[in-house]
Amino acid sequence: MGNRSLGQNGAQYEANTARKLGYSPVIYQKGELFATTIGPFPSKTEADNANIAVRSNIRESAFVVNTGNWCPQPMEQEGYWQC
Repeated sequence: MGNRSLGQNGAQYEANTARKLGYSPVIYQKGELFATTIGPFPSKTEADNANIAVRSNIRESAFVVNTGNWCPQPMEQEGYWQC
């Protein structure tokens, strides 16, 4: 999940919502984009299945991404990881 217009506060709101639904969210910043991620999942199939619920309950535009490829060397910041 990610949205340029919501910024870090929007990502934090999404993370709080995800946490209430039993997920373990992590926030990343890549350029101007703050993205809330959930996972990891053991397979793409399981990630795709979870994405159905995420789209219904958190963000309609959520999509599956391999964070290891999307953000290969994250650096921890206060409250998020910087790509």
